[in-house]
Amino acid sequence: MAWEKGPTFTLSLVASADYSASTNKYKFVTLSTTTGKVEVIDAVTERPIGVLQNTPATDELAEVCVAGVTKVQADAAFASYYTELGPAADGQADAKVRGTDLDEYIVGVNLETATAAAELMTCMIDCRNAHTAAATS
Repeated sequence: MAWEKGPTFTLSLVASADYSASTNKYKFVTLSTTTGKVEVIDAVTERPIGVLQNTPATDELAEVCVAGVTKVQADAAFASYYTELGPAADGQADAKVRGTDLDEYIVGVNLETATAAAELMTCMIDCRNAHTAAATS
């Protein structure tokens, strides 16, 4: 069962679209470079700012966990613990492989396994220091 543990570093930022559906909660988000608003990630190469913690409507405040231990939606099964991860094209957590996923960001590891897509798992993330899988450490 997924859990969260403080302290976490969170920000309150304006949502760029309607994310009020519960399926958006615990997905990776990015900050739009044109509007400065939060949007759910829709490409694996987007740099995440954190994980959405609530379900805001358009122009409402989005609570974003930038660093800490939080729940995150899995994009697929995670059979192993402590797998490096980052956002998938739908904002869910995707396993990342250094030297393979070169343009994709690694922002944390899972502390629980997941058996299927959209399942919540506990992850330790730090989007303040996001780096691509091309990096060596």
